[in-house]
Amino acid sequence: MIPGKSIFIDTNILIYANSVHAPFHREAREQLTKYSKEGYYLWISSQVLREFTSVMTRPQTW
Repeated sequence: MIPGKSIFIDTNILIYANSVHAPFHREAREQLTKYSKEGYYLWISSQVLREFTSVMTRPQTW
């Protein structure tokens, strides 16, 4: 891991980036792409994965 080049990705960012109908979808995708291109390590936790799965498998009204 490189100090200063690691970013923890929150559940909301993953949800926004993965649902085209979510508010902030475009912004979340752009930011994740930017971080990736700049060489940042993107981190998530098992808790984020559980929350993401829970939200994305139920009906949404944006």
